[in-house]
Amino acid sequence: MHRHRHGRRTLPFRLSTLASVVGASRPTTFSGVVETGMTLLGDGEALVQTKAVAFVEPAATTEDLRRAAARSRAESFPQTMINFGDAQYISYLKIGNQILAGMLDTGSFELVVFGADCRTCGVAAHYNPSLSSTFRFGRLISQQSYGSGSCHSQASSDILQIGPFREAMQNFWTVQQANMSVLAHSAFEVIIGLGPPEAPAAGAWKSVTAVISNVTSYYDMAEPAPDWALRQVDKRLEIADETGARTALLGNFGVTTFSVCLGAAARSNGIFVWNDLSALSQPSLFARVPVTGYHTWSTSLTNPILVVSRGSTSSGSDEPVQLGCGAEAGCSAILDTGMSLIAAPRIVIEKLREAMLLLKPDCSNPDDLPNLVFELGGHTFSLPPEAYIAEVEGNMPEYLAGLVEFGNWSVSHTCQLLLVESVAITENGPLWILGMPFFRKYYTTFHVGESREERAFYIAEAGEDCYPVGLGEQPLADRRSLLRRVELQKVHLPQTARVAMREQFANL
Repeated sequence: MHRHRHGRRTLPFRLSTLASVVGASRPTTFSGVVETGMTLLGDGEALVQTKAVAFVEPAATTEDLRRAAARSRAESFPQTMINFGDAQYISYLKIGNQILAGMLDTGSFELVVFGADCRTCGVAAHYNPSLSSTFRFGRLISQQSYGSGSCHSQASSDILQIGPFREAMQNFWTVQQANMSVLAHSAFEVIIGLGPPEAPAAGAWKSVTAVISNVTSYYDMAEPAPDWALRQVDKRLEIADETGARTALLGNFGVTTFSVCLGAAARSNGIFVWNDLSALSQPSLFARVPVTGYHTWSTSLTNPILVVSRGSTSSGSDEPVQLGCGAEAGCSAILDTGMSLIAAPRIVIEKLREAMLLLKPDCSNPDDLPNLVFELGGHTFSLPPEAYIAEVEGNMPEYLAGLVEFGNWSVSHTCQLLLVESVAITENGPLWILGMPFFRKYYTTFHVGESREERAFYIAEAGEDCYPVGLGEQPLADRRSLLRRVELQKVHLPQTARVAMREQFANL
């Protein structure tokens, strides 16, 4: 976009022009934004953080998936997700001439690569730009914030190959400094953000409207806008231009649908299916759940309860325990493949802590604990006790202290309650994050869609070897074999977890 610099006197006309540009430059089928923290290299000023609002999505049909199949650039392709410590799953990709281990994360929005020159990136510091003749640095610098810490990075591009796709130039962020202790033990060297692909550009344009509003507020008071405010408009317009020119991985490779399923047994691997059309070929197995977040993989969660299973030998009450989030008030839930644990409001943690009194120290009676039952988009789902309890290995990392609900730390390798407390509220009520434990029971397809009406989850119960089966059709396995021993130093809390743990209000 071509722009001339104008003096202060002509700014009111310029602002009206910029406002029309912002409106025209937003994606036509989506609105709202996600958080952004980008700035131009050398300018030293952080952008205002901005977020999105939610909407209610009407129903759609598998016709959306048929259109997606026609648009797809590749056939369905399964890729293994390798289990590390029951806390991380990695898949491989190629950047430049190097094979790297990546975490496929639906709760992040961009590709973040830990550079070999990063002295604070621990064992994740692997990517060496000097080994690639096609690598290029860009002008933007950025800060990425996760529940596990933060990192500073520079815009970059290089040839990338992943899954079934032919190699292509891809934009990403090369991390140059990090404050993330999980990197000392991480299996991943890349965070592969799989959030909705329009999110970064939408966030950048939202920040433009924020600074324009700031400048116009001075003119509304018949005062001249200060030079620093005018410079912010110029900078953020330039940032939005450059961000809009950057293409997220999903968009770059034309990915219309993808699916995730993690093995139910301890230490078992998972599977990621690019351009998966299982929900099209076997629609009776899947429940369609509308995505309600503008630029997050989120939906409505209602009527959560704790229900004791039929096989329980406990002498406690078998009456369901209500956990709030009724049909009228409701809650929101983000489905996040990069989240090691589940995040839930305080009431859930309190009720499960009470239920844990029924559990023997050696975890030999998980049947006596309740299942966590809830509705997503009007469909009922349930998670067994193994979704919120595990044996733990190692010491609690500092970044988890006070954030994750665990049990007694005087004994190692004992059964513990593992949950993250979510304090954030959304427009639709308290925020939950359904992390890796959800995908160990449910085969979940993420459909990007071309409009709000199309974007949806298609969810089936996961059978043996992660094949989709109908909801409620998978027989219960031996509960003892499903208990996990989680390596605490590998627990990763992604961007969504930071919002859940730190923000009072979360726009999705």
